[in-house]
Amino acid sequence: MKIKRFTARDLPSVTNMIKAEFGLAAVILSQRELPPEEGGGVEMTAGVREEDLPRRPEAGEGQPQAPEAAPIPPKPRAGPAAGLAAYRQAGRTAAGFGEVSRRDLEALGESLSREIGELKELILDLAHRQSLSEKWRERPDLVSLYRRLLATGLPSEHARALVEQAAESALAWGGEVEDNLRRTVRSKLRVADLSFNLPKRLALVGPSGAGKTTTLVNLAAFCRQRGLTVAAITLDTLRLGAAEQLTQYARILGLGVRVCQNHQELAEALELFESSDVVLIDTPGRSFQKSESRQELNVYFNQAQASALLVAPAGLKEDDFSSALARARTFREIGLVVTKFDETETCGSLAGFLIAESPRLAFFSTGPKASEDFGIATAEKFIELWLG
Repeated sequence: MKIKRFTARDLPSVTNMIKAEFGLAAVILSQRELPPEEGGGVEMTAGVREEDLPRRPEAGEGQPQAPEAAPIPPKPRAGPAAGLAAYRQAGRTAAGFGEVSRRDLEALGESLSREIGELKELILDLAHRQSLSEKWRERPDLVSLYRRLLATGLPSEHARALVEQAAESALAWGGEVEDNLRRTVRSKLRVADLSFNLPKRLALVGPSGAGKTTTLVNLAAFCRQRGLTVAAITLDTLRLGAAEQLTQYARILGLGVRVCQNHQELAEALELFESSDVVLIDTPGRSFQKSESRQELNVYFNQAQASALLVAPAGLKEDDFSSALARARTFREIGLVVTKFDETETCGSLAGFLIAESPRLAFFSTGPKASEDFGIATAEKFIELWLG
């Protein structure tokens, strides 16, 4: 398809220009009135398929010519017009259209689908161009990168800001736009390096189903690999089987473990594990969700003098991430553990949350294997998980 922008003093004039160059098959794609600072008038963007362009007279046309050769048959056209032409050529009429074979109808349907897809793609491209600032919207590479970020689930306001900031950086300092975008994202991410600086008492908080118990086991194995002694306490007596699950894991890893249902039992467990390098505390997800339950849970935190890690799955929506972080910060939150990267196809919502809220990334869990899929979070690893 050929696309061109036309400008004239008024609507009839610009319409005549389009008809003169593109013919009656032209499709109007956009229209706007130009402000005085741009000279005034009307601007239209029109498009037409190459095969529908009006034939231009060649040089010398109108002069006496040699006898014409046999006419060249027109180039076959795609789409429904091609189908009808083929049927007429075969001696069929519109009344006999129902006699068309199934294969003919399927071919006609595929042709229609392709043309509709092309038109849809064109409309989407134009819409995304308009989302960028006028300075950048004529850059196909920027439009393509913007669309790619949107496809990951990144909100449009973040995608536009990142693309335009990366374009400015590339213009000023050189390099590929995407490389500049990655550097921009890296500069916005905060990392809490807890590899050798874990607090003595660390509680895991987060919504139900985030993977807190599994994360506790992964953290225990992580600490053991660094030569630290580890013990586990669970306050999650609300979820059926949670305590039994942690007890089984602790037995496999050789950890001390206690299930606590009240403040007295917690005090006894903390005293029992006083000699451990790290005490990991599992908390119930339902207590995290409700305000009154969080206040009660906060009493346990104060008693244990514990720091908190927020555990959240990678597939959460940006608003849910923000709500979870706000709740976690009532518990002396020191970092974020992102789990279940293997259960989501896009990380755009997480990227928007990290850019907007700036939590400190602590650990990533990218799969079920603790030794291979759990580890320290880095900005580079997140960008690779997000953009590939």
